Amino acid sequence: MIVGNWKMNNSINESIRLVTELNELIADVDD
Repeated sequence: MIVGNWKMNNSINESIRLVTELNELIADVDD
């Protein structure tokens, strides 16, 4: 159970990191 939650949290963190990188790329294109 705990390991499952950790894996889920890890996936969420990975998704947030990818979205953040995408947003930075989009911001660069806007400039």
